[in-house]
Amino acid sequence: MPPARPPPPCKEPACESRSEAFKATMAAATASKTAQPVCPPDRDELGRHSWTLLHTVAAYYPEMPTASEKAAASHFVRSLSSLYPCKECAHDMAEAIEQMPPRIDSRADFSIWMCELHNHVNAKIGKPAFRCNLKELDEAWRTASRACELAQGKAHGEEAIS
Repeated sequence: MPPARPPPPCKEPACESRSEAFKATMAAATASKTAQPVCPPDRDELGRHSWTLLHTVAAYYPEMPTASEKAAASHFVRSLSSLYPCKECAHDMAEAIEQMPPRIDSRADFSIWMCELHNHVNAKIGKPAFRCNLKELDEAWRTASRACELAQGKAHGEEAIS
């Protein structure tokens, strides 16, 4: 099997991998060690990663989507509510989508709707709500805020190594 090639350069944060430099450094050190077992995610881990995917998809959704992109977005969200591994969560999501159908006419609509869906779920499980304004959603899922850049060591052109 040929070695994996790195992905092509990309200027979007969703294309970057902060861990690649760390992985390259640690690869030689861990090659001789026994691999740790890969374990299935629990409900909390699956939820966090699912929300990351959903919010990021919404953040990169087109400003002016075509009919085909709108259909794909609607199908994606509805399919997830059918196929989600946690059946109770899937049922709850399907009910929420019935009560508040996806708003997919623009990136702003989809991002804010996704936040509202997340808040609906959080209210049901006793977690705090997020503020659903586009500027904050973009900073969280697309453009990164100054605080995020500082935390990642990218201020003043520095590259993060972790």
